[in-house]
Amino acid sequence: MKGSKHILFISSWYPNRNDPTHGIFNRHFAEAASLQHKVTVLHVTSDASLDKKFEIVEEDLAGIRTITVYYKKVKTGFPVFSQFIKRKRLITAFDKGYEILKHGSGTPDLIQLNVAMPAGLGVLHLTAKYNLPFVLNEGWTGYMSADGSYRGFFLKWFTRKIVSKAKVIMPVSETLEDAMKQQGLKGNYQIVPNVVNTNTFERVMEKRSDDVLRLIHISTLDQRQKNVLGIINAVQSVLETNIKIQLTLVGEGDDRTMLEEQVNQKGLQDKVTFKGVVLKDEIVKEIQRHDALVMFSNYESFCVVIAETMACGKPVISSRCGGLTSLITEDLGYTVEPGDESSLSTVILKLHSNYQNFDPMKIRKFVTDNFTQEIVSGKLNKIYSSVL
Repeated sequence: MKGSKHILFISSWYPNRNDPTHGIFNRHFAEAASLQHKVTVLHVTSDASLDKKFEIVEEDLAGIRTITVYYKKVKTGFPVFSQFIKRKRLITAFDKGYEILKHGSGTPDLIQLNVAMPAGLGVLHLTAKYNLPFVLNEGWTGYMSADGSYRGFFLKWFTRKIVSKAKVIMPVSETLEDAMKQQGLKGNYQIVPNVVNTNTFERVMEKRSDDVLRLIHISTLDQRQKNVLGIINAVQSVLETNIKIQLTLVGEGDDRTMLEEQVNQKGLQDKVTFKGVVLKDEIVKEIQRHDALVMFSNYESFCVVIAETMACGKPVISSRCGGLTSLITEDLGYTVEPGDESSLSTVILKLHSNYQNFDPMKIRKFVTDNFTQEIVSGKLNKIYSSVL
């Protein structure tokens, strides 16, 4: 590739053997960057099951050399000491992975860090040791006041240091950029949205064969952020009007047991289905066999599953909670205020009546015009060129 550079991707979250879907959107960024550049992925993560301190796994994933360094999870009875040992082991793991990377792929021209912490500790170490520039892609909701996870001296001190040294800061949405700036994180901001593989998430030519409205929700089922119980309550209200509706909940998380108990108490076992974790190929099929996506989050930095659903030509129902949700118009779906279960019930009924009026091609075009691999690759290429 003419003008191609070697980009090293380092991510705080990235798919691995312990969690094959964790940070999958960061892999999508790497795939987009690889359209115009040589990309190598170095990922460091802990593994409680290791019987040795480190294990290194090399793979070729979609033509991208991926080096995963697993380190034994640190457990002591002293939290401060545990943090010290963890940071030391993390840095050692990055050194081990980088040495292997150099021998097989050569020295990178630029590092793209995806989500500042904790991988930013390794990036600070490598950039100081080898005099490499780096850019920061950020998608963490923790900076948002509704989340409130951006707290603590250690986290804030290192995050400020990482952001200050990044050549460009690339939040996935204007919402996230504003939240980071409100936290006092200054720098050269350029928005780069999440990627949707429109070759994978495709529209299918299917028409509803009955009057059942089939809704799907895809998330970690985290009640604090995603408010899945609010969706269940709204569906219960809709069912009381004798409208036929089915809700499928895809995902896994600590709140699943509580949500299943609520479904059982409400007698909705035959109306609400829990699917657990569904991997990429199957998730596309799940979206395609449903009529619409429903999200009722309290806050979002982007919410890539909305874009993936639209790429399949399906309308969405969402709360207006930031990120992509601010771009949803009535030809793409319906929006309500976060936490407003009554309005959510109303728009579900509205969707049931007006579903056939949505144009799948127009919905998909919104995604192909804004979030494809090619579009995001072009944005990344401009940023890389400006830095290098």
